[in-house]
This record gives sequence, structure tokens and C-alpha cells, in this order.
Amino acid sequence: MKNKYDIILSAEEAFAREAALSLIVRRPVTAWHYMIPGMFIFDHLRRNGEIRRYTESFLSLRKIAMAAAQAILEGEDRQERLSQCEEEVLIWLESLKLYSPNLHAALMKEAHILIDHYKRLLAGEGDIYTDLIRNVYKNRTGYTSFLRELTGIEEEVDEALKEKLGNTEALRKRLSTERLQLEKLREKDVDIIF
Repeated sequence: MKNKYDIILSAEEAFAREAALSLIVRRPVTAWHYMIPGMFIFDHLRRNGEIRRYTESFLSLRKIAMAAAQAILEGEDRQERLSQCEEEVLIWLESLKLYSPNLHAALMKEAHILIDHYKRLLAGEGDIYTDLIRNVYKNRTGYTSFLRELTGIEEEVDEALKEKLGNTEALRKRLSTERLQLEKLREKDVDIIF
């Protein structure tokens, strides 16, 4: 099961990195790039930092859910593990100074769906991620149904985030851009898998 855990985590990380790369705003080259030697290095470091932060944020809930799914499959009591998962999400939100009851509840709804998804994948047959998805969901319809459900809950998370941070134009635009990019990447993945 550890091998499947690594396969799934690697696929989720690759997806997050691809999403981050496509979301980074590539600013036009300014005169400073020519006047200050090595300016491109600072841009490169900044972009790498943005990609790393986005990837870590994207994976945080998924790692919590995967660990819970694995523990449940190994025989741990589901309710106890869900309580532990709830506490881990609370600690994560507090560490980001983003705790709100609504955001916590929305993230827990997402965690429940992800736990069930990861349990199916960890128990499924296959040596690569695409095989796991194909064998667990059987067809395009089954997998896209899961993705629609996940997207709906991610939209609830976005709404709770807007409520917590303030429903500003900049935040709405950023979340909308992220949502569209994730949908495009998921559609591409579905086309590759099925």
C-alpha cells in the first residue's frame, strides 16, 4: 500500500505544480531586467517560491486525507480517524491564520470526499496512477462524476475563504482564475486517462 500512496501523492504533486505553473503571472520584461545584471535570477527564485507555496497549500489537505484513508484501510476506526483529521485541519488553518467555522466545515466536507477517493485508489489495482483511476472508476462518467462533486465542494471552500478574507475583487478574480485552470487541467487528465 505504501507504493500506491507514493504513486498517488506524486500524481497530486505533479498536478499541483502544473496548476501553479499555469497560474503564475508572467510579467513582461522591463528595462530593469537589462540594467541590473542577474535580475532574471530574482524572477526565477520568486516564481519557484510561488510554485512551492501553491503546491504545499494544495497538497496539505490531500496529505491529511491520504493518511486518514490509509489508516482506515489498515483497520483504524473511521470515526476516530475523522476526528483526528478534523483536528489536523484545524491546526493547519490556525497556522495559516485562516480559521473560521465555515471554512473548517467546508474543508472537512472536502476531506471526506478525498478520503473516500483515496481509500478506493489505495485498495485499487494498478502500478501507475492512470491505471488506478481507470480500474477504480471504470469509465469516464464515473471519474467525471467524482470530479464534479469535488469541484462543487471546492467552490464551497472558496466561498468560505471569501467570507473569511473579505469578498474583494482581487480575491474573487484569483479564485475564479484558479478554478478555471483546475477545471482545464482536470479535463485534460480525463482525456488522457480515458
